Amino acid sequence: SAKGLSMIYLVGGGTNFFVARIIGRLADKYGSAPISLATTALVSAAILMGYVGLNPGIPVILIFPVFFIANSARTILIQTVAMRIPRPRERAAFQSLGQSMQGLSMGVSSIATSYLIASAPDGRLIGVPRLAIGVMTFVWLFPLLLFRLERMMGGGDGGDPLGALPAPETA
Repeated sequence: SAKGLSMIYLVGGGTNFFVARIIGRLADKYGSAPISLATTALVSAAILMGYVGLNPGIPVILIFPVFFIANSARTILIQTVAMRIPRPRERAAFQSLGQSMQGLSMGVSSIATSYLIASAPDGRLIGVPRLAIGVMTFVWLFPLLLFRLERMMGGGDGGDPLGALPAPETA
């Protein structure tokens, strides 16, 4: 129902408001990559329970806040690392590239999804568990790539990104 959906978003958003700050502190203390393992495990559990049907009787109102929190945490973690990559004078171009790639990824995902799910005559969606398993496969690439990126950048200490040299002086 619309009221139930509103409550799910209220609980998810409200919980996320408090947990996001904790995620940020944990990332600052331990690095983004290690925290990404925990958030990936959380989002995987939420996907399994919410979309694959491996729900041991946990109410939806408790599953979806975990999904909200884990996805928000993943955004915090990647932004924490990504903001260290470009030099200050390249940040806007870098962010533009990131947004373009995100849009492209969403488009490709939408097309792929249209091949993986369908509507049954009674209106139910068919293929959602298969799609969820596919999503989980890609979700687990996140911590692997984040560990690699942090290693390339010299760890999570906020040092010189990718060993970048200062920009040359111009006349």
